[in-house]
Amino acid sequence: MAKSGFRCILKRSLIAFCVLAQSSFSLAHVPQLVLYYPDWQIYQKASPVLSELAIDNATHLVYAFLAVCGPVTHSSENIQQLMEKRCAGKPIGHVVVLDEHAALKANLRGNTSHQTYYRGNFGQLKYLKEQNPDLTIIASIGGWTLSEPFHTVTANQQYQANMIRSIRALLKKYPFFGGVQINWEYPGGYGLSGLGLNERESEKQGYTQLLHGVRAELDKLGNEMLSSYELSITYNASQKHRGSIDWPKVSPLLSTVYLMSYDYHGPWRNIVGHHTNLHETPLTPEGLSVSSQVQHLLEQSIPATKILIGSPFYGRGWKGVDNVSENNLEALTAKEIDGLSSSLTESGFIRYNDLSQHFLGNEENGFVYFYDQQAEAAVLYNPASKDYITFESPRSAKAKATYVNQQQLGGMFIWEVTADHQNQLLDAISSGLESSPQ
Repeated sequence: MAKSGFRCILKRSLIAFCVLAQSSFSLAHVPQLVLYYPDWQIYQKASPVLSELAIDNATHLVYAFLAVCGPVTHSSENIQQLMEKRCAGKPIGHVVVLDEHAALKANLRGNTSHQTYYRGNFGQLKYLKEQNPDLTIIASIGGWTLSEPFHTVTANQQYQANMIRSIRALLKKYPFFGGVQINWEYPGGYGLSGLGLNERESEKQGYTQLLHGVRAELDKLGNEMLSSYELSITYNASQKHRGSIDWPKVSPLLSTVYLMSYDYHGPWRNIVGHHTNLHETPLTPEGLSVSSQVQHLLEQSIPATKILIGSPFYGRGWKGVDNVSENNLEALTAKEIDGLSSSLTESGFIRYNDLSQHFLGNEENGFVYFYDQQAEAAVLYNPASKDYITFESPRSAKAKATYVNQQQLGGMFIWEVTADHQNQLLDAISSGLESSPQ
């Protein structure tokens, strides 16, 4: 939830007063700024560790990802081996820290809490919470690679109970966490495993049941700990995913909904266009845009203040794209779907820090910068090599933040914060969120 204009002291004698006070006054809207940190970034020497992040303006930090035990037959061999090891002797549905070295054992530079026995990312998360008591740290469970078990867990009440109990145990063991996020990609199908398309209605019901159980357990634990715990989910609002969640039943259970407002287009097919445009234009393929997807969520009666939109700190690219001009940046066709990349494993994926350092403002590389004012989206294009890159720029990021304020949305989240360069995107978002609603 967005921060309020005052804070309640969580003592038993004052809980009732706090509830009354919050329901009796109109509080100023303060949007959230949420930073994702992937656990694997510690293996990149040039990447900042948790205690080095610029979190002055952040309200939340999401740690990605924890895993839930269950079948992962469609994941990589490495993931299958890790899951087999970590889930040995544990029931289906049990939530585990998949990379224990990264989370608990690694000796990292920067600052680690002296008030705990563990090191690694969790030791630095604890340090951040000690230094920033108002920062809410969320454990995200799932993600693209680790979502397959949800298809199994939501189909069985015992597996759901196992998951709920283990979430409770996780929060008690690592009290710096202030909530959990269920990052299932995706209920009702179209995920990595290809499962769910034939079980959409049953998965919708199972997901609702799981979220009810998690919310009830978080409330129970909150009463015991004199605290409160957030519950959020991620959601892809593209047309093929609509109808996969029972919003009337689910929305009241959630603190926030993380709208995955990016990857509208990419090198998995040869249709070229903006991958995270704020608005659609007459040229926009399939009419995909952040604002249209926000409108879809509002039509499901989800309160605006629960909706967070995403800002991707990366671009998507293609090769062999012709006919690009200032007025022709969408609905193009690529001759090759393999584009320039920062990744050894993912073609056409370029981190913003690479774009900023090596492409933007560097005339020698031959790329021209375009900005689509109507769509609020940035493009880099090389007329000689025919390389096209759609990406989040400081200007487009600030436009989204300003939109959040104008629409009184819950805020913005960033995937992911280590891909920034000299805080260029983060500063642009902070500036936009701080501006007064128009």
